[in-house]
Amino acid sequence: MQLDDYINEKPDAPLRPLVERFEGRHHVFNNKTPSEEQVKELLEKSGHLRKARPTTTRRIVLLGLPGGGKSSSGNTILGSEQFKSDWDLTSVSTVSMSKSAEVAGHWVTVVETPGFTDEEQLHSQKYQEIITESIAKARPGPHAFVIVMKLGRMSGADSSLLNTLTKLLSSDAPNYTMVVFTHGDVLGSQSIDQKIKPGTPVSECGGRYCVFENKGIRRSREQVNNFMKTINDMVATNNDECYTSERFNLAVRTRQLQATGTNEVPRHTEPRQSQTVDSGCWEAVCRRFCCCQRSDDTSSDNERQPLLHQNDQDTR
Repeated sequence: MQLDDYINEKPDAPLRPLVERFEGRHHVFNNKTPSEEQVKELLEKSGHLRKARPTTTRRIVLLGLPGGGKSSSGNTILGSEQFKSDWDLTSVSTVSMSKSAEVAGHWVTVVETPGFTDEEQLHSQKYQEIITESIAKARPGPHAFVIVMKLGRMSGADSSLLNTLTKLLSSDAPNYTMVVFTHGDVLGSQSIDQKIKPGTPVSECGGRYCVFENKGIRRSREQVNNFMKTINDMVATNNDECYTSERFNLAVRTRQLQATGTNEVPRHTEPRQSQTVDSGCWEAVCRRFCCCQRSDDTSSDNERQPLLHQNDQDTR
């Protein structure tokens, strides 16, 4: 029996938690048959541990109901137990948690949001605050909002979650959302494509989805690679742009104006870089500078220079 088979033979195999803690990295030495090849292989593996952090980043926000598998999905994505399991419906966190790790050549940050079972809470101001907090923890903004849900019949709370998210993100929602289904092992030999119909969360998220089974390290890595490919395709479609807090605030203001019956649509404002100074401002600068020059003809160029800089700044 190979070591990988022994590790993944049973869900409660004794070595499995240890190997998962180190993202599946392990090595076996056969001390009965010393070989330089074993040492070479070990050094090659350990060299990966000293790699510089990837410069390409991906920021992901997990949304979903308690018990849907947000924590376990976050752990599967990051390759280690970083989030506390959310199988217990009574232990629901009230704050968003952020964890990071290297995944498939990217530095990935996963933000897990609190889960609510009450549909009224999903429509409340509190949930808007949670989305705002999650965007802040994924600064400058998440590349994807991932709705995590168990395979099976969609509940009313699941529908409310999707509807609320769509309203909060406005028309941008389909561009930045996808679905992860947990408990994929219940499918057996069936294809999930047979269960995806119009009006389901997948169709509302641009048809993007992945299935997590959380069974075995090797299988988990395959699922995560598929997941990251979906994320990367989404990022490419969005021209490498993330969902910034400015974009979210614009959606909030638009929704508030629509609620009051105002037809005006607020403009999306980006951070100001520089502005062109009109001729009138420059004339004012020149007049002030010339007056100061006449009042003190003995002043050196070095003494006058700061005044010009100051007036220049006043016009920006």
